[in-house]
Amino acid sequence: MSIGSRIVLSALSAILAILVYAPFSLHWFALFAWLPLLVSLQGVKLVQAWRLGLLHGFIFFGGTMGWLTKVFSAMPWAAVPLVCVMAVFVGGFALGYA
Repeated sequence: MSIGSRIVLSALSAILAILVYAPFSLHWFALFAWLPLLVSLQGVKLVQAWRLGLLHGFIFFGGTMGWLTKVFSAMPWAAVPLVCVMAVFVGGFALGYA
């Protein structure tokens, strides 16, 4: 599988996971939202797994934690480091899974 298709699968997984939460609330997507990420991690090197996990984390937490910009309304950019920290957890998961 090419790296381009792995990137698409990682992004697709994040988008499906975003749809689980409000305002979309497609809860049944939770059953298979992470499967494209797991498929994209099969047989990759650790560095690629880390990057795919970070990509997934940035998209997922960037999409689901948009409410943080309202909490930090005086400085909405303060939400960016929080999203980055959360993305590191998904990167760690991907690193361990690979």
